[in-house]
Amino acid sequence: MDSVETNNVKPGKFNGTNFKRWQRQLKYWLNVLGLVSALEDQTTPDKTTETTSKTKEKMTKEELEYHCHNRILSALSDDLYDVYQDTKNAKTLWDELEAEYGIEDAGIDRFTISNFNNYMMVENKTVSEQIHEYQDFLRKIELKGTKFSEEFKVSCLIDKLPPSWLNFAKTLRHKQGVLTLTQVLNSLRIEEKHKSSNKPKEEKTNVNLVETSNNRNRFQSGRKFFKRTNRNSQPNHNQFNRNQNRQHNRPHNNSNGNKDQPCFVCGRTNHCAKDCHYKKTEPYKPKPKWNKGQSGPKAQVNVLVDQDD
Repeated sequence: MDSVETNNVKPGKFNGTNFKRWQRQLKYWLNVLGLVSALEDQTTPDKTTETTSKTKEKMTKEELEYHCHNRILSALSDDLYDVYQDTKNAKTLWDELEAEYGIEDAGIDRFTISNFNNYMMVENKTVSEQIHEYQDFLRKIELKGTKFSEEFKVSCLIDKLPPSWLNFAKTLRHKQGVLTLTQVLNSLRIEEKHKSSNKPKEEKTNVNLVETSNNRNRFQSGRKFFKRTNRNSQPNHNQFNRNQNRQHNRPHNNSNGNKDQPCFVCGRTNHCAKDCHYKKTEPYKPKPKWNKGQSGPKAQVNVLVDQDD
């Protein structure tokens, strides 16, 4: 096997978690390199081991031990490398890692059943993904020697479905006949596809409702803004000061003596239409008043007179 394929099967650096998985990957990598025999007890005298390289080079026991030991160290994280770099040989390093982290995995497995009992499916993940988690729980427990019947597996799976699947769970419970775990898993996957196919229609309906509500709110706010703008709009001519406004808002007698007659421009009853400052006209320019002793403007008249010679 060439160096490219060898690097592809090289495991990641071990950081103290998932020891069993890393151990199996490392052992396969050492087997590909032809170094796994260094982890076994050597009962025979010095014996050469043929590697899997293309050159078919021969390695002595010391060389085999050296390469295997450093390969294992290179698969450790920097912190663990500093801890185990002083080990004597590959077999000693392998046994120490097994004693240290193999027991930790056994301690974790002690709580697997408790985690399985507390496990419940959630709404923010697909049921298909959570089915795999459920099957992984069963596999880990059964590897320790515990066996479950099909009825127990089916009943636990139905009880762990999310709340939105309550009606479908009732259908499965009341279904006649014997149900296997495989049948229930297939039914769940089919039902999930059915739910996902109907989901876009429901979302589209909700979007239309939201858009209609937003348009209605926008229309209402536009009406309020229009009324507020008309109410607060200023007249076309110069703005009145506060005293003029107070005087203007006082009730005036109309020409016909009726105080309650509304202004036909703004609808108010405290002024006449001619005095309304919302009236779209040019500013009012009062005519100059002349006293009795003063003479008004003189009109110039040009008269053509025929004079006889």
